[in-house]
Amino acid sequence: MSRIHVVSSFLALITAATAFASGCSGGDDFDPSEDGATGGASASGGAGGSGGKASGGSGSSSSGGGSASSGGAAGTGGAAGTGGTDTGGAAGTGGEGGTGGNPGGEANGSPCISGTECVSGVCADGVCCGTPCDGECQSCSVPGKAGTCTPHAADTNPENGCLGSATSAGACTGVCDGKGACKLPGSEKTCGTTSCAAGKQTGKSCNGTGACVEQQSSCAPYVCGAIACKSACNVDTDCVTGNFCKAGTCTPKQELGVACTASTQCKSNSCVDGSCCAAASCGAGFSCSTGVCLCNGQVCGAGDSCISWYEDNDGDGFGDKNKSAKGCSSKPPTGKPYVKDATDCYDANKNAFPGQTAFFPIHRGDNSFDYDCSGGEDRKFANVGTLSCVDCHAWAVDLCMPEIKCGFPVLGGGTLESMGFSCNAAGNCGGPKETEGFVTDVPCGGSADLKRCFTCAMATPQSQGPTQQQCR
Repeated sequence: MSRIHVVSSFLALITAATAFASGCSGGDDFDPSEDGATGGASASGGAGGSGGKASGGSGSSSSGGGSASSGGAAGTGGAAGTGGTDTGGAAGTGGEGGTGGNPGGEANGSPCISGTECVSGVCADGVCCGTPCDGECQSCSVPGKAGTCTPHAADTNPENGCLGSATSAGACTGVCDGKGACKLPGSEKTCGTTSCAAGKQTGKSCNGTGACVEQQSSCAPYVCGAIACKSACNVDTDCVTGNFCKAGTCTPKQELGVACTASTQCKSNSCVDGSCCAAASCGAGFSCSTGVCLCNGQVCGAGDSCISWYEDNDGDGFGDKNKSAKGCSSKPPTGKPYVKDATDCYDANKNAFPGQTAFFPIHRGDNSFDYDCSGGEDRKFANVGTLSCVDCHAWAVDLCMPEIKCGFPVLGGGTLESMGFSCNAAGNCGGPKETEGFVTDVPCGGSADLKRCFTCAMATPQSQGPTQQQCR
């Protein structure tokens, strides 16, 4: 018996004695139906006698008066049960005691056997506790936290609970989740013999509620291992068709245009230039970054190559080798005029191109007179450096005839005029080399009196008047 029961019984005896003494001294007659009478049996759920104190007990009868039930509210003179005797009646179920606790009881964290010993009215895990603590993964006696309901640490099971629907511990027993609840293993944990064939695992595994049941599951995206599905990969063959192994995980094969390092990573089974490609190969100059072979963004015709084209901004048919773009061999790139030739030396003047034979009196646009792209400047009029003409004789049918001189009659009338500033063959044979020129050095674009040797009667060059030097 708890000390609360002893005190309650003692107070009941004193009250009964006092009432008896009052009756003997001529006081009011005893009426068992009045509130607060002692010795009567209290009604079920009724309040205790006036001044009485619930002990938190179970409501069993007690000598001299009924004890209040566990957790009842404090009585203020409740009605006594009728027909009771003064030798003690059965206790009511709703005696005093505040809000379910024992105001005079032990503090939380103190050892206890029942809640009647505790100020909180709750005894859990052998100590007075602030709240009920009856879960499988919580305790009120955790060292350092006694008196407070505290969750057990994650992945532990100190009370050997977490059985779920099972009746005893087994392969599918769970552990605490660190938040006061159990977590039970699912199908990822086997609990019996397992086999694997044709991409399906068959065997017993946990069902997440504590039971071990027979289950069959697909291994995809992995294949079967020795007795169970693989859960990681080392090579592509560890994965089912349509997947490849990436960093230990089976991953779906990639779409066209996605980066790749091997053809097995692509749905098309072709990895070209680092991208999944619709074609097995594209050829030099092509790119498959979008998943389709393109030449500078263009789809080329069958048999086309991807070649370099060159800008031809001046429209002379010759391109600038320093300004190129890729294009299909059958059609140039778009956006600018392009040609396949890359030999233009100046792409801002249509008269400057390889093979130019004309001469020009002004520079081509960059202070250069190299119109024929020879790398130098060829002058139209030489610097002859003399005012004397010489007879260069003549030639016929590749035969040197030095006896044929200036003034020799020619067929059809007239005479041969073979005078020049210089001759171009040994023995003065072969005709004139230079028949006109400047006596001084005249640069390209410059001007001077042009001289010419052309008549046999004159050994002195004849003036042609001021003439501008032309070049190419």
